[in-house]
Amino acid sequence: KLYPTFEQYPEVVVYTDRMSDDEIMSLHATGHCFVTTSRGEAFNIPAFEAAAMNKPVIHPQTPPGVSSMYP
Repeated sequence: KLYPTFEQYPEVVVYTDRMSDDEIMSLHATGHCFVTTSRGEAFNIPAFEAAAMNKPVIHPQTPPGVSSMYP
């Protein structure tokens, strides 16, 4: 959805610290989607984890055969 002003958009949080497995699963469970900018990872496991929890994945490049993992 596009908003007329920047202030109307929801807050975006960027985590840069290490997270435990439980924290990661909790984040996937409460988030609306998963966004990754990675192009160099072979399998991008975090994207698969998010998709396994029925979260949409926004990815800059979808390798062949992977598009079916996205809800």
